[in-house]
Amino acid sequence: MAAGPRHLRCRRGDARCNGARLLKGLQAAGIAGPYFLYGNEGAAIACAGAEARLVLEPEYRGEVWAAVGDFLAAHQDRYIFGFFGFGLNGRTEDARPSVFPDCWLGTAEVALDVGPDSWTIAAGTLPDVSAPACTCGDRPVHLATALDRSAPDAYRRTVDAALAWVDGDPRRRMTVARRLELPAIDMLRSVSCLPSASAHSRSFHLDLGAAGLTGQCPEVLMVGDRDGFVSYKLSGTFARDADPEADAELRRRFAADAKNLAEHANSAASFGAALSRLGTVTSVGPEILDLRQLRHMMTRFTVAYGPGRGVADGIRAVLPLGVSPAAGGYQALLALETGDRGPFYGLVGLVKPDGGASMTQVLRTAYRSGGEYYSWVGAAVTSQSTPDGEWAETLIKLGEVGLVLAD
Repeated sequence: MAAGPRHLRCRRGDARCNGARLLKGLQAAGIAGPYFLYGNEGAAIACAGAEARLVLEPEYRGEVWAAVGDFLAAHQDRYIFGFFGFGLNGRTEDARPSVFPDCWLGTAEVALDVGPDSWTIAAGTLPDVSAPACTCGDRPVHLATALDRSAPDAYRRTVDAALAWVDGDPRRRMTVARRLELPAIDMLRSVSCLPSASAHSRSFHLDLGAAGLTGQCPEVLMVGDRDGFVSYKLSGTFARDADPEADAELRRRFAADAKNLAEHANSAASFGAALSRLGTVTSVGPEILDLRQLRHMMTRFTVAYGPGRGVADGIRAVLPLGVSPAAGGYQALLALETGDRGPFYGLVGLVKPDGGASMTQVLRTAYRSGGEYYSWVGAAVTSQSTPDGEWAETLIKLGEVGLVLAD
């Protein structure tokens, strides 16, 4: 098949929709999975197949980051896609069974560069692909808030237990999450059902066959190359209002809110300390990032790799732990949560042959495990938290998750 650009345009001129349609076309053409999509309205990359794979199950007892580094080095001339799960940085002997491994990476057999009105082959070869018609706007978009049937009491008790661990210490922070069950989701339609929440947002879809995930997150923790990267670290959450005057007042309150300022300062300090081991680090912020339903504090970090440091080291440094301090806190968090998070609160993204790397935190996401569909949502518990306040924060965050239900 010719490698020149091919015309393809969705009704809204959305590269994410075009990528999802191409993945359906690849499936129909007999190109085997896994299937992956990553990007925003302006540009996306669609991948299919995996000639080489790195799968680190929870029971794997080797040095995980050595395995990741070796895999990235051995396949640096390929498109590598996948996720790094929440448990990768805080592995314990008491591994919980999960349909998702702690880490899954694959080298794409086929990679396509997708734009708002065309696509080209970036890697591999394939027969003629016929993408199905655009269906944007044909099905209603449901916000996860409206689908949530969870009772608040169990989560409030979890927050209470986290507050006991924090024990009034302003340096301690623990992000506790809850799982909500969802009806059957059309995962590929959902990847582009809402506009990007911000200029930093990335949408993503990964279908591993037995399991999959689809989401959109504004917290891009790595955009860079072999020389370094930029991170957009978010924390601290506040609601928005549809009325401009009321929203302006909420923004002023957010900028002066002691809890959110302390939460972000704690989170940014821990994140910056992890980055400092990579080389030269500079930061700008915090500033306020306005999304559709909510707003966050954001600090932008710029990293220049030092000698002997590279992409694998950067991924390890930006992978969130969800707890500060990490020593003992990770085990305390596992004792509070009964479910297995899988990719939630980890990273999803890709590394390209030219060294370009982009990793986004796995938040605002729907998951499929066999015939089950669900989502995770969490809130950072600090010394100034309350159970009611953290429950309310999870509801605000679910308002950023848009889903299209399956037929």
